[in-house]
Amino acid sequence: QLGDGFGYMHAHGGNRALTGNSVSGIIDGIPALGKIIKGMELYGNFSAAAEAGGEWTAYDWTSFGEVFDIFEKVTFVAGVQRFGVRYLIAVGYSHVITPLVSGPRCTTCNADYNYPC
Repeated sequence: QLGDGFGYMHAHGGNRALTGNSVSGIIDGIPALGKIIKGMELYGNFSAAAEAGGEWTAYDWTSFGEVFDIFEKVTFVAGVQRFGVRYLIAVGYSHVITPLVSGPRCTTCNADYNYPC
């Protein structure tokens, strides 16, 4: 919610467990993440992007798995007002280069075949 000073998530498509938490609360709950980014700083970046009419922002994030791998996340943040309440709407992707995986019949890619490589 834009302007509440905390950035509580009312929905989260990637991780339902984050719904209802503040940005600061999420970051503070993961020591490895809290060492590289501050919750209020990230919320401030999101708010500024929304106030500017919508902008891309990049920041360090984690996958919330067994191992907390840190990677760059790129997010587009915009603001919207509904019933007198201003909200942030954000959608992003993890900027991670996934190792290439060979297809089941692939030895060397060849334009003569349509098998994935």
